[in-house]
Amino acid sequence: MKKYFLLVFLICFIPMIKTICYTNYLFTLSFTLLLILILISISDINIKLKIFIISIIIFYYYTNLHFIFFYINVVLKYGYISSVDKRKDNIILYDTCYNMFSNKFRLHLNFNKLPQKPSLIVCNYCHDRFENLALILIPRNIVILIRDVVLKYTKLDKLIKWVIVIKKENNYESTKKEIQKHINEGRSVVSYVSKDPYFGPTHIRNIRSGIFKISKDLNIPITPLAIDYIDNNYGIINYQNFNMKTGNTFYVNDVKQSMTSVKKFFKNSLKSFKKNKYRIIS
Repeated sequence: MKKYFLLVFLICFIPMIKTICYTNYLFTLSFTLLLILILISISDINIKLKIFIISIIIFYYYTNLHFIFFYINVVLKYGYISSVDKRKDNIILYDTCYNMFSNKFRLHLNFNKLPQKPSLIVCNYCHDRFENLALILIPRNIVILIRDVVLKYTKLDKLIKWVIVIKKENNYESTKKEIQKHINEGRSVVSYVSKDPYFGPTHIRNIRSGIFKISKDLNIPITPLAIDYIDNNYGIINYQNFNMKTGNTFYVNDVKQSMTSVKKFFKNSLKSFKKNKYRIIS
């Protein structure tokens, strides 16, 4: 009886997901669908009805389910089974993610504009957890800048070889030292500088100033990188373009002006991504 109650609850929960988990809609929906499939498969309902329901869900949400299985597999395999201590870099993880993204989307990556020397790569905050995996597609030795509160729940340090943890107190100077250390060792530092896009995947909220100030203090160049969003039709992920656009690398002279310039780059890039989301681009 309990499993039927949970199944009914999850099915009724589906229409509410977009409102409750707007910025992680696809991830939450896909995980919920996976739970529904598991509950249906172990239930004692009529076998023909069971096969019919499972077939319908898989037919419409195949890409979603593929992504959630991929996400779980990556976290378990590279986060816990093959830990960062056993890897010298992220190249195997990069190959795995690249194969997944290139299989599900038309990838457009202009990484040829990435500088050969290490820089501070600043990105727009991703709309969904699946899109966060796109950071791994950056073809450089990268260090992810992450807040301690986020690290507590994501355990990103178990997946990515190098991370810099931003602590609540006395973080500026210690973060600056960590960044300088990794830059000296030939790694680029990646950080999200915009806030959660609550008003839609193409909306850019305020830009955080910290990394721009550090860039100016240490005289390390900034490289803007706009990350696309995964579009959906009632939660269904269709074949589409997925872009990662690299901007011009520059040195920070004026922090506010640099922040404005990067925000404009993000806005224009996301507007272009949306306009050409399903257009075949050569």
